[in-house]
Amino acid sequence: MSVETATAATTHSGEHEEEEFESPFGFDEVNLEATAVQGVRAMYGTMGAVSLAAGLALLAVPDRTLLFVTVVLGLYFIVSGLTHLFAAITLKTLPVGWRALSVITSLLLVLGGVLVLRNQLGSAFAIGTVIMTVTGFCWLIEGVITLLESETTKNRALAIAGGILSIAAGLIVLAFPIVSFDLLITFAGAALFIFGVVLVARALTFGK
Repeated sequence: MSVETATAATTHSGEHEEEEFESPFGFDEVNLEATAVQGVRAMYGTMGAVSLAAGLALLAVPDRTLLFVTVVLGLYFIVSGLTHLFAAITLKTLPVGWRALSVITSLLLVLGGVLVLRNQLGSAFAIGTVIMTVTGFCWLIEGVITLLESETTKNRALAIAGGILSIAAGLIVLAFPIVSFDLLITFAGAALFIFGVVLVARALTFGK
């Protein structure tokens, strides 16, 4: 009887420790406060809307000049970075690790956007190289953050898919930066549109 009691106590203790585990990065939708859930949904929704708008702009506008492309991508990364930064600062109940990492990565995204906007002088080759290099690294950053968020979320498949797509797009852009500028802009527009759809879906399903 004492052995059974000890075994039960050990099992209960293990379960208790497992319940107390909190991911430093993942979003635990079940235990998040309502304000945090609404904040995360607003973050995803804002980023999704901006991504959709940027993607449609790159795909739909017939005369995609270098100036137009730099403005669209630059503003996209600045808004994305500021949205993440705002969430990291104001949503204090989100995991500490995610908030700390988001502050760093948000500043990098904003810096990337500023670099894209400022590099409008020079040859088409030089400008295209800067745009695609910054875009590739920024997508890698966004993909890593998305995968970290998915650690404890309920809709892991959607989050993981979004993270993998972002990382894959970043690697493709970095690997083939100057093959064809028009082709890569079309790819960037399609990628942003898909990212936007995934983010809007996450905004609608997060916490439900």
